[in-house]
Amino acid sequence: MLLNRISRKRSVSLAILPTLGVVALLNVPTHTAWAQPILSDTNLISPALVVAQAGTEAEADAALEAGNTAKAISVYSTLIQATPKKFKLYLGRGIAYFKGGQYDKAAGDFTEFITLRPALYEGYLNRAYAYKELGKPTEGLADLAKVQSLDAARVDEKLRGDLYLLKKDYPEAIAAYNKIAAKGGEAGGVAYLLIGDTYAAQGDTTNALANYTKGIGAAPKNAYGYAQRGRIYVETKQYDLGIKDLTQYITLAPGEPYGYYLRGLANVSLKTPAGYTAGKTDLSKYLTLEKNPANVIAGTKLLATAQKETGDHRGAIDSYTKIIAANSKESNSLFLRGMSYMTLKDYPNAIKDFQTYATAFPSGPNAGDSAYNLGSAYLLTKDYAKAVPAYTAAVSVNNKDTAAYYGRMIAYNETKAYDKVIPDSEAVIANGDEKS
Repeated sequence: MLLNRISRKRSVSLAILPTLGVVALLNVPTHTAWAQPILSDTNLISPALVVAQAGTEAEADAALEAGNTAKAISVYSTLIQATPKKFKLYLGRGIAYFKGGQYDKAAGDFTEFITLRPALYEGYLNRAYAYKELGKPTEGLADLAKVQSLDAARVDEKLRGDLYLLKKDYPEAIAAYNKIAAKGGEAGGVAYLLIGDTYAAQGDTTNALANYTKGIGAAPKNAYGYAQRGRIYVETKQYDLGIKDLTQYITLAPGEPYGYYLRGLANVSLKTPAGYTAGKTDLSKYLTLEKNPANVIAGTKLLATAQKETGDHRGAIDSYTKIIAANSKESNSLFLRGMSYMTLKDYPNAIKDFQTYATAFPSGPNAGDSAYNLGSAYLLTKDYAKAVPAYTAAVSVNNKDTAAYYGRMIAYNETKAYDKVIPDSEAVIANGDEKS
């Protein structure tokens, strides 16, 4: 009976589940034709109507229209060298830079356009888009104010709201989005989703949920609403409702990894056999889609939890190994891998992990439990001499660790250190059986 106590495998609580912030949220509602950087109303050449001869503005415009930003930038640059005062070239190249993610260069070209044509709104509006991406809301709002003065009908209220949201001026962001919502239709529905985002950014989950629900009602085919409302449900531990919304999101956007991650998190958070099983399926799918390395690690940690809880310790070991390979300082994954080896009675590998933990993380959060399990692995493999210092390390972390005293008592007895058996047996009696 006492030997059964020694052979048990103790672990501390599981790793904290990855926070929602680890995986970037969608930041642009899908299936809605919001405004984007625009070419000038004047001098706009339609690639479909112009024969795009090599080295011409028409060729650059055609490349831009086709999404070949590298070619567009190259041709525009050659043309700018030849005609540096031709304002439309800067607008075209700026848009190409923007679409290629080079927002600082885009802003620079839009500034050149403004210098050459300060009375045209396009330069200011497009630069405001670039400033948003550069995280410069004050500058973007100043440009929108200039658009307002030049042609009020051209002001993009969503952009205004986004800039105020970036600036954390929540009332102004809501006011801008409300102007869109008041117009109704799908665009109005998506505006409610953005209002929901604004409340969520303030931690006001009640108003966030209310506005997400309005948005979903007006734009039921927009996947973004289900993702965001589902996220809030998960954050507020309403897991069943979150799973329902995220299932709808996955139905509408099956190729997006985010839904599988968040639904997997919700399923694992249920802490039920069915939840762990469903979470394992979701997270396995997520990892086939996700490309961001940091997000992959977050998903792998969560998958390891689901694997362990469903008894798939081989799978858990594989997941922990990937996490450790990505970051050798992942002490919790090292400890949990050792525990999975213990469950599988693979004591040599368990010993390796617990030894590594003792060397690399002597003051780590699992130091005492790792030392205890190292001692138990030695005891189970009858290496009693090595079990003694391992249990001693566990006792040094927690001098009331009854199980460690008991294990060391047996190791002392097996190594014939009888004079040390009695003090440990007295410690077991004094501390009670708090660990079993």
